[in-house]
Amino acid sequence: MTILVATMKDAVTGTLAALLLMLTGCGAPPTPPGPVALTDRITAVVAAEHLGPAFAAYSAAVADSRAAVPIGATLHYRATSTRRLWSASVTYGPSTPLITGNCEALSTEAPQPTCHWQGGVRIAWFTGTGPLYLTSARREGFVNIEVANLTREADPGKGSGHVPIEQLVALASDPRLDATTDATLAVRAAAYPGWTEDPGCAHAATIGPIPLPTTSGPATESISPQAIAAVVASHVAGACAADWNPVDPGPIGGMVYTSPGKEWVAAYFTTDDHYARCGTVVDCTSSDGVTMSYWFGADETQQSHLRLVRRVGFDYLVVDEASLGVDPRTRVFPVPLSVLNDVFSDPHLTHAVDPALNEAGDRLAICWRLLGDTGE
Repeated sequence: MTILVATMKDAVTGTLAALLLMLTGCGAPPTPPGPVALTDRITAVVAAEHLGPAFAAYSAAVADSRAAVPIGATLHYRATSTRRLWSASVTYGPSTPLITGNCEALSTEAPQPTCHWQGGVRIAWFTGTGPLYLTSARREGFVNIEVANLTREADPGKGSGHVPIEQLVALASDPRLDATTDATLAVRAAAYPGWTEDPGCAHAATIGPIPLPTTSGPATESISPQAIAAVVASHVAGACAADWNPVDPGPIGGMVYTSPGKEWVAAYFTTDDHYARCGTVVDCTSSDGVTMSYWFGADETQQSHLRLVRRVGFDYLVVDEASLGVDPRTRVFPVPLSVLNDVFSDPHLTHAVDPALNEAGDRLAICWRLLGDTGE
C-alpha cells in the first residue's frame, strides 16, 4: 500500500510539473510573429507571386526623384525574340494626382488619360504602348503600379499583352501590400533571387571576353536579345550588357558597354535598309554585300560610330561601335576593326539558334543594365 501511494504521488507531481512548464511557456506552441513593416523586397516577393518570377528586381526608390520616396520595388521581365521586355513598379505610399481621382478630366490642356475602375482598382493609361497605371486605396496611402512597355489593346480591360489585367488588379488589391504585413514574408524577402542594388551598373567591373558554351543541338529557337549580347561579350570586354532596343519591338539586338557611359558595341537585326546604303554618308564603302561606314561626332562629347552591315535572310545584321573622342584622321576606335569583324562574322548571329545560346544569354556573367544610367 505504501508503494502504491508513493507511485500515485509521483504521477500527480509529474502532471503538475508538466502543467507548470506549459504555464511558464516551456513546451508551449510558439507564438505567431506579429506584423512587420512593409519593405522594398517584401513588395517584390508579393508582386512576383502575381506576375511570375522576374529576371531582376530593385528598389523603386533608385529611379524616383520625389522627396517622399514610397516603399516598393521594380520588377523586370526579359525580352524574347517575339516579345519586348517589360517592367512593373509596385509601390506603397502617396500617389500623384495624375493616377488618382474619379477618372474625371484633370485639365483642358494636358493629355487626358483613359480611365476606368475594376474591382475597386483605378486603371489608367495614355497611349496604346505607354505606361499603364493602377491605383488601390489603403486606410493610409495607396498601392500604385506602373507597368512599362506592356503590349496591349486600346482598352487594357480586354486583357491583352504579357500579363492579364486581372493579375494586375489582384496585385493592386493584395492586402499584404500595406504599412505592415505578414512577418513570414520577411524571411522570403531576405533570400529573394535576382535582387540588385546596382540596376544601372554604375559600379560594375569590366570583365571578359566571356567564352560561349559549346552548342551542338538543333537550331529550334529564335535568337533572344540576351543571346546576341552574349555573342558580343564573347569578343569584347565590357562593364555591362543591355538590350539594344528596349522600347521599339522592331530591331532586336544586344549590346556591351566597353566603359560606363556612352561607349559600346552592339549587334542587332533590323528590316531598315538604310543601314545598308551609303546615301549621304561621306565615309562609306560597299563591297561583296558588306557596307562599312564611319560617322564622327562634332567634338569629344559626341559619339563616333563605326558600322558593319550585311544581309541575313530578310533582315540586315548591323554591328555598331560607338565611342567618344575618335580622331577622324586616324579612324582608330577603342575596339579594333579586326574584333568587330570577328563579331560580324560570328556564326551564332543568325535568326534560329540552339536553345543553349539563349540560355547562355540569360545567365551571362556580366552586369545587365536595367536603367539608363551607367555612371556617365
